[in-house]
Amino acid sequence: MTRHQELEMLESVLLEKLDQVNNALASDVAIMGPDQIRELAEAAEQVVRGAYGQCVECNASIPLQRLRVKPEAVRCIKCQQQAEQMRVRPEYIRYAS
Repeated sequence: MTRHQELEMLESVLLEKLDQVNNALASDVAIMGPDQIRELAEAAEQVVRGAYGQCVECNASIPLQRLRVKPEAVRCIKCQQQAEQMRVRPEYIRYAS
């Protein structure tokens, strides 16, 4: 199977997840948290732009192995790790005694 064919298959998996979110929102059942919904929306945007499978940060191809596990991934592993470090980096505040 070519990368293009596999990306098309993974796009359909992503769209199924989006349908699940839409159904859950319609029935007011929370099956996903806000972060997961945001990731799905970002990935759907990538599909619409024809850029699914490309990292939104560095524009590199996201490995198919990663997309198989997480079809909604919009960043390569390196860029995702950097984004997570920026999000959870503790700020150290020194208190004067």
